[in-house]
Order: sequence, then structure tokens, then C-alpha cells
Amino acid sequence: MVFEIKSDSDSYERLKGQVLAYNLFFNENYVVVGAKHRETIQNHVPEDWGIICIMFDNVEVLREPKNNRKVSMKSQLSILWKLELNNLLV
Repeated sequence: MVFEIKSDSDSYERLKGQVLAYNLFFNENYVVVGAKHRETIQNHVPEDWGIICIMFDNVEVLREPKNNRKVSMKSQLSILWKLELNNLLV
């Protein structure tokens, strides 16, 4: 599971690339936004991504994530250290 944070001072400029990368590695993806992005974020992330909005001390889950079918076990294994891979084989 991963959480990408877009505060009120962030833009969506890099989000498309982040979505593509996270979809390779994580089974569930969330984007966490401030009030500024609350009404538009759903246009910038896939439907299987969860959306959380945080405003002051209020946390609101706007959408629960769905299982990511684009995740790649090969990608997940590629970021492990040799020792970690060896431990998996044992």
C-alpha cells in the first residue's frame, strides 16, 4: 500500500508519472489531498485508487482503493536486495 500526498501547495504536474510508477509496485494506492484538490483529484487518478482528503483535523475517505491489477511481481522483486531475495528462496 502506498500514499501519494498532494498538499494544497502542490500541483498535478508530476502525478501522471507517479501513478504509472506506483501501479507497477503496489497492490493498493491512495492519494491524500488537501481541501484545494478535493473536487478535482478524481479526474487525475485511476478509479481503482483510493482518495483521502485532510482538512485541518478532519480526515475524510472519499473513495476506498480497489485491488490494483496492474501491479507487477517482477517490478516488486526488482527492488529487493540480493539477501532479501535469497531469504525468500529459503
